[in-house]
Amino acid sequence: MFKKMIYTLIAVLLLAALTVGSVSAKGPTGGKFLPERRERHRLLIGQVVMLEASEFDLQSPNGDVHTIQINDQTAFRSRSGEGNIDTTASYEDLSVGRWVGVLNRRPIDEGLPARLVVILPEGFDPANLKGVRVVGEVTQINSGQGTFEIVSRAGETLTFSVDGHTRYRGLLADFEDLEKGMKVGIFAWEQKDGTLLVKGILAGEGNFPGK
Repeated sequence: MFKKMIYTLIAVLLLAALTVGSVSAKGPTGGKFLPERRERHRLLIGQVVMLEASEFDLQSPNGDVHTIQINDQTAFRSRSGEGNIDTTASYEDLSVGRWVGVLNRRPIDEGLPARLVVILPEGFDPANLKGVRVVGEVTQINSGQGTFEIVSRAGETLTFSVDGHTRYRGLLADFEDLEKGMKVGIFAWEQKDGTLLVKGILAGEGNFPGK
């Protein structure tokens, strides 16, 4: 249960990274909605190592330290090991040594405040972070099976599956809107059988986070 809850949390954060800051307008054909502008965001997960009045230092699992600024527009949430989600929190709930997830605009060194800070459960283990975030072009769609293939930026061919919990953004309202040649940003989890199940997918124009 704890690991499943952690997976859900990271999915929510990465979906936010795909969608926060987009502005849409009607496209020229078919009533589609095309992103006109998309702010670039960065997702950070790390451990609080220092707290100040309006900022804190975050150390990522690879050892990098980032200074995170906050203001009255920064949203705080907390997640518990018992499965409670989306609990409203505040800056005062942070403590040195606690793991948090931060959604911030890129680059983070321009003094822009964090959009979202999620306080992770006590005992959080970063080794549980096994989500797949990738960008590529759709090359094959198997509608009857609910699967599709992409070629990633790195030139790797990957096969993904969707289910009733998959979330669609940008040009996509559901799986039927997916087309060959579309550029997509995907967040997925590797299942026990090795398949990649899509938690969130975004199609459209602009910059996508991922490899």
